[in-house]
Amino acid sequence: MALSSPCRCGRHEVVNVNLKTKPAWYLSLYEPGLVPALEQDGLFVPESLVTSELLEELHPTPALLPAEPWRRAADRFFIHSFGTPLAAELARRGTPFFFGDRPGMLDLMVWPWMERLAAFTEVCRSRPLLPADGDRTVRALREWASLMERDEHVSRCVTPLEDHVNYLVTHKVGIVAAQKRNALKSSVESDD
Repeated sequence: MALSSPCRCGRHEVVNVNLKTKPAWYLSLYEPGLVPALEQDGLFVPESLVTSELLEELHPTPALLPAEPWRRAADRFFIHSFGTPLAAELARRGTPFFFGDRPGMLDLMVWPWMERLAAFTEVCRSRPLLPADGDRTVRALREWASLMERDEHVSRCVTPLEDHVNYLVTHKVGIVAAQKRNALKSSVESDD
């Protein structure tokens, strides 16, 4: 499926790639097949952080990374060490977004993972990963997620919960099927 839509860098085309069976045309561009990727004027760059940093360099306004080198390095660290330090860091900063009063690179790199949390909760039938009665750091992260959902740029790209759930369910079914095939294969081999 391909869609054209506006972005901060003008018009672009979105081409969704099946992550399980990436098409040959995509693998011919980049054999490891990491997504997303940008292609423009015969130039091709894959991987989320790399493509985001390229867009930041090509279109520096508004800035997504802090101007101050130490803060920029700290944000890059948190992008690479996604996980529990993030909630504590957001609470420590005391700002609505990691970047400050608006989303920046760290916010945008963390968002896709946060967007999927509700789907994991639903598919795994577990308690919410960000409970409403959580401590100060969890509340800060919940408030941040709510602000991110309402951001004009993020809201145009939000994937519906149903799509995330469907992906996780089909992924889970595929894993179970593969485990059954492997168990059957092992059983047959041990009978030989």
